[in-house]
Amino acid sequence: MSETPGGRLPPSPTTPAPSAPEPFRIDLTRGRLVAGLLRLVWPIMLASMLQMLVGFVDIIFVGRLPNATAALAAVSMCWKIVFVLSVLVFAVSTGAQVVVSRSVGGGDMRTAEQATGQAFLLMTLTVALVLMPIGVVFAPWLLHVTGATPDLMELGTPYLRLMFLAGPAMLTSFLFAGSLQGAGDSRSPLVLTACINVLNAVLNWALIFGHLGFPALGVLGSALGTFIARWIGAGAALLLLSSGKLALRVNWAEHFLPDFDLWWRMLRIGVPSALQGFVRAMSGWIVVRILASSPQAEAVIGGNAIAEQVLLLTGFIGFAAMPAGMTVVGQNMGAGRPDRAESGAWAVVKLAVGLMLIPVTVYVLGAPLWVRLVGREASAMAVAYGAVALRILALGEPCWTINMSLAGALRGGGDTLSPLIFTILTQLCMGIGGGALIVYLTPAGPPGLWGAIVIAMYAQAAITMWWFHRGKWKTLTV
Repeated sequence: MSETPGGRLPPSPTTPAPSAPEPFRIDLTRGRLVAGLLRLVWPIMLASMLQMLVGFVDIIFVGRLPNATAALAAVSMCWKIVFVLSVLVFAVSTGAQVVVSRSVGGGDMRTAEQATGQAFLLMTLTVALVLMPIGVVFAPWLLHVTGATPDLMELGTPYLRLMFLAGPAMLTSFLFAGSLQGAGDSRSPLVLTACINVLNAVLNWALIFGHLGFPALGVLGSALGTFIARWIGAGAALLLLSSGKLALRVNWAEHFLPDFDLWWRMLRIGVPSALQGFVRAMSGWIVVRILASSPQAEAVIGGNAIAEQVLLLTGFIGFAAMPAGMTVVGQNMGAGRPDRAESGAWAVVKLAVGLMLIPVTVYVLGAPLWVRLVGREASAMAVAYGAVALRILALGEPCWTINMSLAGALRGGGDTLSPLIFTILTQLCMGIGGGALIVYLTPAGPPGLWGAIVIAMYAQAAITMWWFHRGKWKTLTV
């Protein structure tokens, strides 16, 4: 056989061509469970942390404006409103992730990819026909009913409108991450989120303060930077899903028409989860509304916003634990292994709570330092209220992490109604309802509200652990 000019033998005609590398995917139905979970969870945690940093960057930059206290309060109110309305679309994301994880666990990749494509179609129609028109048209009214003063409405209205225009892009990123995580690929969402974050930080810095030749737009520049970064990220997500290089491949040409059976399957799972998210978001909105009745409303709301942003720095632990619990239970239930699903869920709880105890200690001991770091230009009163809020709310973070972990596990098992009921009874009725009575009927003020919220977190964690241990979720079908 003759050699090639480079001295190598030509390939044999019978030698198969080298195959393309397999897409990254973690199978939690076999092998060492804890090792598989660690490989799945760390990219989810980093991606969740980066998602939180998008809002954190906004707060950091806005907190350095001359009108920092008012700007922080306006941005905080806008994010509350966006989250309240956006959770309606989380029904699609949650339903898609559960169907994808169950299908992947059972070896049915075709259904997993169909569910992803149909979830994007359903989300696009919902956002374009419902959420964007409401947000853009009624932005001033939404801020008014949230308790914004005229000055805050003037700052917040253009910001809120841009955030709603960026809504489809933000939700595209969430759906991209949820579907791939259900399939066992947590690395790709991490890479995309990191790129979006870098772009968001650069654009916010340039547009808020007027660098790189851009005008200084202040609060509006924060929204515009996020708008541009999110839409670029959404375009990249759609291209990646159609490339065939990820754990899921979606042919977008197949999804111009709805598959109502698949829609129903996803919504039956996802609607209670969306309602639970809506209750959580409404709780946050009501908290702002209650705080707006305080004599020093602007300082209290600004301090509360700073404390929440600090907590979001490590909120990635809970936000990562939920999809991890959903994926490990979904894959193993799809594979017919309920006992392994339960073991995986408790492993997620232990890992997440253990990690959360570290920042809780740091927050409690160094609350004023963290608050000043985030709201450097905020008033002294806003910093004082923020430090009190951070110390109190941080005590509830371990229980919040338990709730997130087991809520995800129950969803993966097909039980999305129980977490909704537990959230209404504890967070809304006990925490917010009881806290409102404390604020209005006692001299405790805002700290009484924050304390009631923490007590409700402990109650919800106890109820959720008891319910998951009973195991009725193992008998449900998806």
